[in-house]
Amino acid sequence: MVVSAAVISVVAGVFVRDRHLLLVRKRHTQRFMFPGGKLATGEDDIAALTREVQEEIGCAIAPDSFDFWGQVTVAAANEADTLITASVYQGALVGEPLPQNEIEEIFWQAIAAPIHQSVAPLVTEFVWPRLLQQV
Repeated sequence: MVVSAAVISVVAGVFVRDRHLLLVRKRHTQRFMFPGGKLATGEDDIAALTREVQEEIGCAIAPDSFDFWGQVTVAAANEADTLITASVYQGALVGEPLPQNEIEEIFWQAIAAPIHQSVAPLVTEFVWPRLLQQV
């Protein structure tokens, strides 16, 4: 018998400054992930990502900077037996990110350094390889 994993749809933001990738860690979790989250009723990806980034790190996203990187399904970072289907966008932050609401910690991962060991599968399996190709 095969047990199906739950699937959560999210939007995730890739933000790079000075060759460092922005990652966040939610309160009571261990793994770092991207700012973002679930879409509210009636929201499109851009509206949801804009709202989530404002709520989580207190920043805006430059309106002309959204670049769709694709949609991928991977294991969820902090929920057992759960997959996420993430629509991933790169953008440019407006403002200095600071942890807010459920975000406990912000981490700037140097792209030239080995990746932090406690990061979400979305980072290691989808985004990190693409960033390394750009360097």
